[in-house]
This record gives sequence, structure tokens and C-alpha cells, in this order.
Amino acid sequence: MRTASFTPREQPRVFHPRSHARATLIAFLAILHRDLVVAWQEVITFLIQTLIQPLFFLFIFGKVLPTIGVTGSGFAVILLPGIVAFTVFLTAWQSMSVGLSVDLGFLHEIDDRLLAPLPVWLVAVEKVLFAALRALLAGAVIFPLALWILGSSYQVRTDLLGMLIGLMMLVALSGAALGLVLGTVTPARLIQLACKCDSDGKVLCTI
Repeated sequence: MRTASFTPREQPRVFHPRSHARATLIAFLAILHRDLVVAWQEVITFLIQTLIQPLFFLFIFGKVLPTIGVTGSGFAVILLPGIVAFTVFLTAWQSMSVGLSVDLGFLHEIDDRLLAPLPVWLVAVEKVLFAALRALLAGAVIFPLALWILGSSYQVRTDLLGMLIGLMMLVALSGAALGLVLGTVTPARLIQLACKCDSDGKVLCTI
């Protein structure tokens, strides 16, 4: 009696297309990840350029003037929140407006983003979110440096940390949104940028 052996036939692979929402989310995160990687490679330069002016304000108005008696001893307590808000707002605004002017200028880097499977408004949201993250980083670095500069005059309430983070996020998003508006309606030629190529072929732009 013969026994027949049957080999199971391979099932054809079925292509499961991704949903539109999932593909959009993946593209959004990929563009944001690309910006974060590029920014991380230049984080030291970014922090130096961003924090020089606020640290001078803290040192002069929060350390020197109270020491010589020009201002009261509690002036640094009032000064620090303003310095943090100023740094967060200005960093978000400059990161957004200058970066968008470069993208819309002769470099046309915005074309790479517009080719992604994303609506145009999501490209704008990604740039606002990235500028806000840069501003939050600059604002967060202010606190340990302020502790080093102000010494005993440094006073921050840790019981309201959630409110502090929320306000910083609101200020960062507001500055980035304002930078988006100004960078869009203002012609690129009105923002004076000096661009040049370094030895590695990277384009460096300064105000």
C-alpha cells in the first residue's frame, strides 16, 4: 500500500498597505528625528550662541549690582524668571524665523520636506515643534548655570515644577508660532544672512 506525501503549498504573501494616518505619523517622526540628529551634532555651538547674552544679564544684574548695593538682595529672584522666559521665547522665535527664511531662500531646503507624504500644515507643525524643543533646551540649561552664578540668591520653587514646565512650553510654542508667521510673510531678502560653505561642504548661515 502506497502512502502519498503532500508538501504544503506556500501561501502567497499578502500585501497589507499601511493606513494613511500611520504613514503620515511615520513620516512626521522621521522628519523630526532628522532635525533632532542634525541639531544634536551642533548642540555645543547652539548653546554657546544662545546663552551668552542671558548669562551676562544674570551675572551683571543678578550678581554684580546686588553685591555693590545698586539693587536689593532679592532682585535676582525676580530677574531669573524673566531671563528664562526671554531666552525661551527669543530662541524659539529666532530658530523658527531664521530657519524658515533659509529654507524658503536660495537653498530651497523646504523642498525636501514638501516631498514627504505629509500635508503642508503638518510640515509647519513639525518646524514649530522642533523650534520649541530647541527653546526648551536653552531654557532648561539656564537653571543650573543660574545656580552657579547666583549662589545663595538662587531660589526656585520645586513644588510648582509642573506649572513651570507648562509655562515654558507655552512660551516656546508662542515664540515658534510668531516666528512661523514672520518667517512666512517676511521676504527672505529682508533677513540679512551671510551664508558660506565650509571645507566639508556644509552651508553655514549667520545673521
